[in-house]
Amino acid sequence: MSFLVTGAAGFIGSNLVKALSKTGAKVAGIDNLSRGVRKNLQMVDGNPNFTFIETDIANYDAFFEA
Repeated sequence: MSFLVTGAAGFIGSNLVKALSKTGAKVAGIDNLSRGVRKNLQMVDGNPNFTFIETDIANYDAFFEA
């Protein structure tokens, strides 16, 4: 299964990413880091099933660059 988590670097998003990653799912996290911090995702850094995209969700073109 694959999941997209918006606000991935925030408190709720980062915990959701962590929980989904533990199941072995592929997870893409998106955050513009306006309120969240990249440090919140350090527990999944290096996980081959996790991709982080630093952009605003309104930036449609960024999804095709990642």
